[in-house]
Amino acid sequence: MDFVVQNILWSTPPNTFHIIMLGDSEIFSIMLAQNETLSAQLESLLNQNSRLLRYEVLNFGVEGYNTFQELEMLKNRGLKYNPDLIILNYVLNDPEPGEYYFNKSFFMRSSALVRYFTYRIKKALIRRERKRLNIHTEIDNYYYYHQPKYFIPLKNVILEMADIARERERKLVVVIFPVSSIMVKDFKENYPYRTLHGLVKSIRADNIIFIDLIDEFNRLGMTPQGVSINYAYDESHKNTSALKVAACYIYNILEFHRLIPE
Repeated sequence: MDFVVQNILWSTPPNTFHIIMLGDSEIFSIMLAQNETLSAQLESLLNQNSRLLRYEVLNFGVEGYNTFQELEMLKNRGLKYNPDLIILNYVLNDPEPGEYYFNKSFFMRSSALVRYFTYRIKKALIRRERKRLNIHTEIDNYYYYHQPKYFIPLKNVILEMADIARERERKLVVVIFPVSSIMVKDFKENYPYRTLHGLVKSIRADNIIFIDLIDEFNRLGMTPQGVSINYAYDESHKNTSALKVAACYIYNILEFHRLIPE
């Protein structure tokens, strides 16, 4: 998959605060203009409120990536920018195993045929297991991917990100995106994934800060229909106004924890 980084100025002034933003299509935001993405809106907000520093929020979102691939993106690409802060954006399909990206096996890296058959075998085994467990709905699917078999490796990956940040005396901020598909009628009593949000927030490290966007959406009375870019077509990606709310909420949390100098 092609790698695209948004918001990068290749020649940066010395007083620049770099934030790495990891994620998938929710962060890449292919259906939005570049200045409407979460990274661009957060960067604009940070610079509007800064007196001395220039902020750059580097968008490392890639469509279809999971947390395992985002860790490799951080190690192979993101750390080259010596980030002052790392933000991991989490959506509920992130524990899904990757196909073959970043595999260390010589054959996997060198042979398209090996990658193809490995991918087909893995998908066949997953389909067989899902059929045995009677996995049909989106709700079934997300709970399926948060069973220990998949969640424990995901937890270890997030803790490895935290270790990377700690080695550099930095924090890891994990932003949890609520699902806004047609399976979700509201973000309150009927929200079916609250348990999964809590499971993610149970991952403990002294330098991890969690930001759950559902809290702010509820505070403002926002609905799945209102935050989705196209709710009627079962599109869970967030629209421009929802990402603006997310950017403001993230900014306030970062300020509260004194993670952003003025």
